[in-house]
Amino acid sequence: MREFGWELEYAEKTIGLMPLKKLNTLIEELNYQRSVDAYNTASHFAGVMATIINMTYRGKGAKRATVKDAIGQPPRRSGEASVKTLREAAEELGIRLPEGGI
Repeated sequence: MREFGWELEYAEKTIGLMPLKKLNTLIEELNYQRSVDAYNTASHFAGVMATIINMTYRGKGAKRATVKDAIGQPPRRSGEASVKTLREAAEELGIRLPEGGI
């Protein structure tokens, strides 16, 4: 509660009486916001790290280091689907689907 700036009375009166589904939604959103903040902080350090790596000689044709190489993709909300269709999922995995459909 302290992390979000909530007083104990506020938490007891509003959050404590919230329906479970709304409480779970609130918790998911707060966790998402915390992970975005952590990702933003980490991306600053990863940017410096990638710059240092790119300044060193690693041979001809070496791939340039990026922020995503060090910390991966930004966080997503749990409700967001990473793949929208079966065809996109198959393409991502390198699977060829029949043209007429499945």
